[in-house]
Amino acid sequence: MNNPLILPTLPTVDDALMARGKGLVVVFHCVPAEVEPRIERFWLNLRRLLQGQGQELLLVSTAQVSEPQLPFISIPFHLPDILGNFEGIERADPRLVSTLANWYRIGKADAANVLNRVGLLIDRLLESTQPAAVISWQSAHPLSRLVRQNCQSLDIPWWCAERGWLRDTLMIDLCENNGLSEVSRSIGLRRAYERYQPLATLPQTLLDRMPPSSTASRYPQNRLNERPSLRQRLGLPQDACIFAWLTHGEPHVNSIANPSIQANHGMDQKLLQTELVELANELKALGSWLVVREHPFNAIHNRCLDIQGLTNVFLDDGDLDDLLEQADFFLFTLSTLQFELVLRKKPFGLLARSLLSGPGEAPFRGDFGSCGDFLKALMDAKAWIPRHQALLHKVCFLYDHQLLDIAPERGRQAAQDLAGLLAGYNGLLLAEALAGLKEFLSHSPPQVNTNCATSLPCLLPQKV
Repeated sequence: MNNPLILPTLPTVDDALMARGKGLVVVFHCVPAEVEPRIERFWLNLRRLLQGQGQELLLVSTAQVSEPQLPFISIPFHLPDILGNFEGIERADPRLVSTLANWYRIGKADAANVLNRVGLLIDRLLESTQPAAVISWQSAHPLSRLVRQNCQSLDIPWWCAERGWLRDTLMIDLCENNGLSEVSRSIGLRRAYERYQPLATLPQTLLDRMPPSSTASRYPQNRLNERPSLRQRLGLPQDACIFAWLTHGEPHVNSIANPSIQANHGMDQKLLQTELVELANELKALGSWLVVREHPFNAIHNRCLDIQGLTNVFLDDGDLDDLLEQADFFLFTLSTLQFELVLRKKPFGLLARSLLSGPGEAPFRGDFGSCGDFLKALMDAKAWIPRHQALLHKVCFLYDHQLLDIAPERGRQAAQDLAGLLAGYNGLLLAEALAGLKEFLSHSPPQVNTNCATSLPCLLPQKV
């Protein structure tokens, strides 16, 4: 299905602001309000603050926008659905073509066509509006990687947003929304971490944000008031030792064609499958069990681990909170649940290098010569006393220095922090940027519907 480009009616911008306005801030938005409504509220707070400093917000959204005061262009979430004959120079980036082919599981010829269409759409949007700043969404996504590439070629300041490592937060990163975040790549942040001392009450404050009535899941799920416990569901003895592996959602970094991103996370899909078999064998020798909880995306995209023939491995899609309560030890790749389990003081190991796999923090499989040594370190109760303190220190640092808190009582301050950062950047004057936006929409391909006739006159005053 080809979703239309939609630009809702905006309030008339006054002539003074148009004359001095410092340009558009273009933000890519991908999370539906039913999954996380606070993100739209954050963008609305940001828009109001930007307007006060001579800028204007424009969302480019792959999700339906429910807030009527947020101006947006709607594009398909599934990039191959972006149709149209965009004229321009065809791209020949073999890595991006391969990434698109891996991400959408299409042939390379089709991927090259998608890259050309989407790349030229982004080219035209950015060239015509010359925004003051751009924030894309989820750094591993092909759309975000295209946006970053184009911003760099145009010298437009760029960041990448994603739901934060802790609930009710956003991360706005200069690098990647994963283990290659600016937290792990910035000398300045490294020095700040070495000097950092959190408030003594902060860990409990963060823990209090996870009341028993809420769920750890970031995606809608059916919760049953009465349900059998994990061991009852799986038919295991009540004293059975259970390891739970909670995967991250693919397609993600394992679909990116540049091998360095997998190397720097210490994982790829084949390696994870090998490690699954190793873990099953080691745990079987210990008389323990492994429960795999796949991310909701993985079943949709047919990217689940293969547990066939592993007699002590179960795939569980029951209540997530029950699994977190009942399992004895946990394993993660890139799931943000690892940060929440730090606050819950649960022992866990990592099968991908993350921001929590530093010295003295969570054991990472790639740092051990054998799976048995990795599990021995993971199960060492005495070692977890200093580990928990080190991990709490890291999580508090991330909250204080890298995350934006979008909880209702702090969302406006977080928007102010971001607006203050963006205040120093300039693009085309608003009048010119909005005229360029009008030109961009007027040359949309025949397959794309727009409501320019009814919405754009309100964008521009009569005297421009």
